[in-house]
Amino acid sequence: TALPMIGVDCLAAWGLRWAARRHLEILNKEKPELRRKRMVQHVLTIVLIGLVPGMLGRMDRPAELTLRQLHELLQAAPNDPSVLPRLPLKQVPALKNHFGVDYLLYPRQSTLSVGILDVTVRFKDGYILTCSLPVTSGLSFITDCNEGDHVK
Repeated sequence: TALPMIGVDCLAAWGLRWAARRHLEILNKEKPELRRKRMVQHVLTIVLIGLVPGMLGRMDRPAELTLRQLHELLQAAPNDPSVLPRLPLKQVPALKNHFGVDYLLYPRQSTLSVGILDVTVRFKDGYILTCSLPVTSGLSFITDCNEGDHVK
C-alpha cells in the first residue's frame, strides 16, 4: 500500500517544485511589462491542473442522493413522526434524544460490500452514529447502524 502513496507524493512534490520554479522565473527573468500577464497565466494553469482531480473526486449521483435523503430524514424527524419508521431507532434507540441537534455527515466507501456507503453522523453534542446505506436503491432501507465510528 505504500508504493501508490510514494508515487502520488513524488508527483505532488514535482508539481509543487515546478510551480515554485516557474513563479521565481516570472518574478526574476520576465520583463516588467510581461510579468503580470505571465503571472496570471501561471495561476490559471495551476487552477486548471487542480480542477481535474477535484472533478474526478466528486461523489457519484446515487451516493449524493442517498446522503441528501438521510439529511432530509434527520432534519424532518423532530417535527414529522411519519419519518421515524424510516430511521434506525430499533438498532440505535438513543438517536431519538439527538433529533434537532446540529450534525455533520462523513461518508466513505464501505469496506464490507460494493454499492454501500458507511456514513458517520457526528452530532454537535458528541453523539456519533454510523450506518451502512445502500447507494443503488436510495434510502428505502438502512441496513446496519450502531453508535460510534464503525459499523460492526
